[in-house]
Amino acid sequence: MINDTSCGPVAIIGAGDHAAVVAGTMLQTGFQIDGFYADDLPKIGTEILGFPVKGTIDSLDPAEIRYGVIAIGSNEARKALSESLALNWVTVIHPSVILLPDSEVGPGTVVLAGSILDVGSRVGSHTIINAMSGIGHHCHIGDYVHVGQAAVSSNTHIGQGAFVGQSSTILPRVRVGEWATVGAGALVNKDVPPGDTVIGLPAKSIAKRSTRLS
Repeated sequence: MINDTSCGPVAIIGAGDHAAVVAGTMLQTGFQIDGFYADDLPKIGTEILGFPVKGTIDSLDPAEIRYGVIAIGSNEARKALSESLALNWVTVIHPSVILLPDSEVGPGTVVLAGSILDVGSRVGSHTIINAMSGIGHHCHIGDYVHVGQAAVSSNTHIGQGAFVGQSSTILPRVRVGEWATVGAGALVNKDVPPGDTVIGLPAKSIAKRSTRLS
């Protein structure tokens, strides 16, 4: 991962609310921000936290700006952009985050304020660990995951592209499949198949989608 704040200006891909949160985290961390790039045309020429929305994503020139972070909430969008843009992806970790020994965070991932990654936890690339989340010891969180202020217990495996909703709890040794969705406030006490959406206490499946993105 690249979390050396002396790496040079960093392009923020996205210009929504999550991009503002990522920018604020970067300022707290000490990164140098180049500006924002987004395909939301009305936002081009505006500012976020005093930094310009400079142009569309296609207008970003990797020969001029070498470093970037994708600040878009959609797991699918982060996957597509990470595969199409030739940038060096920085890892953004708020100074208040507790990283215990032998924990790892992949490139392009954002870990927001107050979260804890316990011993032996592994977080993949381009994943969002939202503020005040708890990742238990020896968990594996895949690429393009979004954990929304949730409690992920020890030895849990969360597959690529999964979404874990706010205030949900994943019990120990549970596996959440690729591109699955855990609804807000759910209590997950058994494995969630790939592509399933689960809600409730305890969580039960209510829908299933394709996992072709994985």
